[in-house]
Amino acid sequence: MTAIMAIIYGALRSQGKLMVIHADDRNLLRAIVQEWVQTVQRGIHLSKLDQEQTIAPPKSALVKTLVDLERKRLRLGSDETRRYFGSVTLYHFSNSGQGPSIEVYPLPAPILTFITESQTAEYYLAWNEIKRRYWPKSKAKKGQPSVAGEEPPPEQQGGLSNRFYNDLFGLPGNAKYFVRTYFFGTMRALVKSSGGLDGQRQVFKIAQITPLWQLTELFLQEVLTLRTERIEDIKELGTRLADIVMSNSPLYRRILQTRRNWSDIRRLLRAISRQETALNRAPVVTLDQFLSIFEMGEDTEYADWALAWDLVIIKLMEELYKRDFFNKHPEVADIEPEDEDAAALNPAELAS
Repeated sequence: MTAIMAIIYGALRSQGKLMVIHADDRNLLRAIVQEWVQTVQRGIHLSKLDQEQTIAPPKSALVKTLVDLERKRLRLGSDETRRYFGSVTLYHFSNSGQGPSIEVYPLPAPILTFITESQTAEYYLAWNEIKRRYWPKSKAKKGQPSVAGEEPPPEQQGGLSNRFYNDLFGLPGNAKYFVRTYFFGTMRALVKSSGGLDGQRQVFKIAQITPLWQLTELFLQEVLTLRTERIEDIKELGTRLADIVMSNSPLYRRILQTRRNWSDIRRLLRAISRQETALNRAPVVTLDQFLSIFEMGEDTEYADWALAWDLVIIKLMEELYKRDFFNKHPEVADIEPEDEDAAALNPAELAS
């Protein structure tokens, strides 16, 4: 009874309901509760000043807590080699007399690992860039459009929901959507804004783009548990395509706009390989690599060629940016990817 009565001191109230946490790792559970107790105490203090504390919706609130805890742990250097294990489950209770309810939000162990690993120096710039883009649209001044992709000031983030944070709870089932929206979409946005940058800003942009691929690779390892060999094959195909595009810039448009039709992707890769072999160079992809990247393997229940192709293009964009391709060819930086079935491949477009 004491525990039940005391639970409110280690839980947050979000959207009029109580957020109660459970974690397999007792150390993580203790850390979250300690963090939330401080938040509750701040709320009590504000209420005495006739001010109201706002807490984000439950999914965003939990991910923000996990991110803050991990960054604090890394900053203090406390037990840095130790990682939290197991899963986390968030219970959202309502004791409303008109409709008592409970919503359960599980966060499986691979997703927890992905979140915590992403806060290290290797990945956090990319994590921050994605998070920044998926806050709600800011309120605009009268007569002006609302703005998306602007991070609110820290004091205004407390009650806001972040779409990126929320969609972590749909993994791994929504992996294809997640990759296309957050990794592919953010890479496209960075590339699109890259034209005409001076040397210093160009270097800074590379410092954003390179971690974005690294974060994508971490996602493939931890969330989708792809074989290392398959990830390497994806990277090699993206790099190989970048080698060819550097001397044949019109090909970039065809690659980017061939995204929805599996037959066109196969035809495109065959056409590029024929061109390369005609020039006495190796094919762009071997049979074993093709099967590893696009067909069903030990680490996948079914062949998901669209996801694989998006990953190849993300790596292609990273490589092209590092080689200053988009500054040399600003006309291609604004090309939008094709969302519908790609048009039939025109072999003439492959000509250098």
